[in-house]
Amino acid sequence: MSDAEPPLAGACVIVTGASSGIGLAMLRVFVARGSRVVAADIAGDRLAAATVEGEWTPVVADVSQAGGAAAIVNAAVKAYGTPRVLLNNAGILDRLLQVDETPDEIYDRVMAVNLKGPFMLARQVLPLMRQAGQGVIINTASIAGIQGGRAGAAYTISKHGVVGLTKSIAAAYGEFGIRCMAIAPGAVNTNIPHGGEDSPHGLVLGGRAGASRVGRKVEPEEIAELAYFLASPAGSALSGSLALADRGWLAL
Repeated sequence: MSDAEPPLAGACVIVTGASSGIGLAMLRVFVARGSRVVAADIAGDRLAAATVEGEWTPVVADVSQAGGAAAIVNAAVKAYGTPRVLLNNAGILDRLLQVDETPDEIYDRVMAVNLKGPFMLARQVLPLMRQAGQGVIINTASIAGIQGGRAGAAYTISKHGVVGLTKSIAAAYGEFGIRCMAIAPGAVNTNIPHGGEDSPHGLVLGGRAGASRVGRKVEPEEIAELAYFLASPAGSALSGSLALADRGWLAL
């Protein structure tokens, strides 16, 4: 049995949307393996209530605001040094509204959190990662970023944009030792009602037959383990790619 230190032990990691669901699972997985994590969320009460053993720092911030993105990255640098990994996980749903049903305020908010937020956080960390000659950015996308019939219009548009952002970063920054991937969850067992604005991954399995053939929802911890693999040296061959984490839902 190997006593080798985990590959990201001591690394500075940023997780957004860290107070629940996939983000909280990411926080726990990375901290448990010795990473030093800045956990960011707009829900300060839930973040304060999170029980996680290890070295981590909570930051209450709105990722959709430039000041929020800057505050998160500045807190990471101050606490733990240059970020080695950025997990852009924060996101919201859109009540499953289609184009002719979606008011401006919902469209604007979904786009601001789901797409502008990851863009601004990446913009903050990329110069630091470039200077360090290494770094990994992992964006939480969705199977709604691949197909058009799995969610509402604003959410679907935003997640297609996240996939494009991922490819753009991978293409532009690979020569500087920086990798960027996206994870596309399907139905995830977040224990938050479908349609809730703080649950970006509560997509509903389509029909009883489809649900039976997929077998079960994916657990947040499974997504977190995938993120750890992608961020670690074991995933070093991967950049610009989209990892489907849907238990074969799109294959049905």
